This record gives sequence, structure tokens and C-alpha cells, in this order.
Amino acid sequence: EAQEKLSKWRQLNWVHIYSQLFLEIILDIPMITEDEKIDRYSQGFKTFIWEEICSHNYTSLDELMKDD
Repeated sequence: EAQEKLSKWRQLNWVHIYSQLFLEIILDIPMITEDEKIDRYSQGFKTFIWEEICSHNYTSLDELMKDD
């Protein structure tokens, strides 16, 4: 259920709200890899934010969240 919710997850409000709820979802997915977290998190952003971050090579979700 959490995997399905994550696949449809999109930023609708402020980034900090998006981030908090994203972290709550991934808590229910114990086997999620760091690469998948980064991929799912970044793909859910509004287009103008995604375009800013897509050219970076993040190694951790924390690193990406600090940059958004």
C-alpha cells in the first residue's frame, strides 16, 4: 500500500509539507533503497523545482532535502 502511495506522490503544497509526508510514507517501506528514495522524492516535485535539482547527482535523500 505504501509503495502504491509513493508511486503517486506529488508535491501539491509547500516543499516542507511534501518532505514531511514523504518521510512518513517511506517509513512503511523498510526495503526501500537510498537511490529509490532520491528518485521518488525528486520526481514528485513540481516541474520548476524538479528542473532545478535534476542536474545534480545526489548520494542521499538527506543531501537532496537540504538542497530543495
